[in-house]
Amino acid sequence: MGGVEPRVVGLVSPDPGSLRPVVGELEALGYKVLLARASGPHEATAAAGELARWGAELVVLPGSWRGPWPEASRRLGVRIVRGPWSPRLLAEIASRWGLHRLEARVEAEKALGPDMARLAVERVNELRASPPAGSVEVCSARIPRGPPPILVLSEVYVRSCDADEVVGEASRRILEGADIVALGWDGSVGIECYWRVLRAALDRLGPLAADPGRPRLALEAARRGACLALSVTRSWLPRIPRELRSKAGFVVIPEGRGEAWRELLGAAREAGRLGLEAVLLDPVALPPVAPGLLGRLLEARRLSRAGPGYPIMLGVNNAVELLDADTSGSTAAIVALAAEAGVSVVMVGEESWKARGATWEAWASAAMASLALYWGKPPKDLGVDVLVCKRKGPGG
Repeated sequence: MGGVEPRVVGLVSPDPGSLRPVVGELEALGYKVLLARASGPHEATAAAGELARWGAELVVLPGSWRGPWPEASRRLGVRIVRGPWSPRLLAEIASRWGLHRLEARVEAEKALGPDMARLAVERVNELRASPPAGSVEVCSARIPRGPPPILVLSEVYVRSCDADEVVGEASRRILEGADIVALGWDGSVGIECYWRVLRAALDRLGPLAADPGRPRLALEAARRGACLALSVTRSWLPRIPRELRSKAGFVVIPEGRGEAWRELLGAAREAGRLGLEAVLLDPVALPPVAPGLLGRLLEARRLSRAGPGYPIMLGVNNAVELLDADTSGSTAAIVALAAEAGVSVVMVGEESWKARGATWEAWASAAMASLALYWGKPPKDLGVDVLVCKRKGPGG
């Protein structure tokens, strides 16, 4: 690590013009910033030498560029270090710890060590607490119309009349990162038992979503106090009583009559016409390969780009449960793709033994994807990970 904080900093980039926002932030912190262009690591030494002649005390290269920078530093008489993978992080690092913390051999995220992890958690919490303007409030959670952040909905199935058991499981899911908990019903107990458990859980835990499996029952769940009802279709939207349209939120799924994104875009317009305030649009993820997950991810992306005006939700458990792979990896990969598609809420369940712990896995995956979107970098070395079975170092 360096000791003295530099005041004249040189930045090397393939596109120096893209660094203007970063330059402004660094100059506001009191740095003088010089820029040089290099198309890759093979041109970096020459660019660093040019910056040194202009008076740079520290030259910051993109974090992804590896090279013999310690030797080049000695030869040129200027410290050459690797910044973060995304320059958006650079001013944040400078304001918190100073650029002298950067190193030549590793990117900034690794040079910061535990500080990066603390920054990641802090930033994720801030994103969730202060989402973009126009976010939709559902079950005391504010969901942006597009990520970041990405929130987690975890579903607990009611399979007994024991309210204590259901409340205990729902409480665990909240502790493990669920922003919203939904109580599901699959018919294994009578519907009256489900209603009793839902009422008890609402009384003891506060706002909860309900997924009784049928549109008619979803409306009844909203009437009984559920803050979010899963799921209805476009044809059911006019049947939602006026008194419930501002009281509860509703998840809308396609009816299967055509392209899901077109159906849901039409449903969004209908919801707006009816004055529905809290709506989530769910294109319904399908199992991988057959019938195919990729198609629904593409549908979600098309829907997002069409600007529906409401957040998009995707049920990750539909894919994870039907893929014989460790859920930590499959969840992280699917959530990252969902983030690219414009999804703001991922839904998970823990019905199989394999899926136990899926709520925490989804929380960490959503945190990684949210930070990757916010900082504009791959979900790597963010300070949050879902490395459960393996590690990055030797013996991992």
